[in-house]
Amino acid sequence: MLVNKRLELIRRKISLMEAKKILENFQTMNLINVEDTNSIWVEGFQPLLRETRKYESVPTNSINKDQEVDFLEWIKEQLTFLKDINEWLIAVPNVNDPVWASVLVNDSSAAITELWTKSENHEFVIAIKSIKQIAVIYNEEHVFEVHVKK
Repeated sequence: MLVNKRLELIRRKISLMEAKKILENFQTMNLINVEDTNSIWVEGFQPLLRETRKYESVPTNSINKDQEVDFLEWIKEQLTFLKDINEWLIAVPNVNDPVWASVLVNDSSAAITELWTKSENHEFVIAIKSIKQIAVIYNEEHVFEVHVKK
């Protein structure tokens, strides 16, 4: 039991170091703090996040990848509610264990572009504490989905 706990702490520390390194490379946002996994915000957004990942979840909007559309611009149109909000809570992309970070965003459009380009498979999560809303962007086999939950 003690060995498992120690391994879990080591894995978490590695994930935190990875997350900070990733965040240092972002040009459009500055780290405010890394959220504790037990924070009221992380715990509060988890049910909404799980709801979007259910097999038969219904996205707020979706688009077929076969369409000749600029998918990034389409996603930005779905996230216009972020335009005037400069403090985001993001799931740091490309980290093995989930790490949430509060960030200060300079330009929402540029920040969405950066999350899109730096995230594996163009999947990312943005939560807004002030309005208690979460946006989950991911792709299924042939479709990009945007889930916005409050």
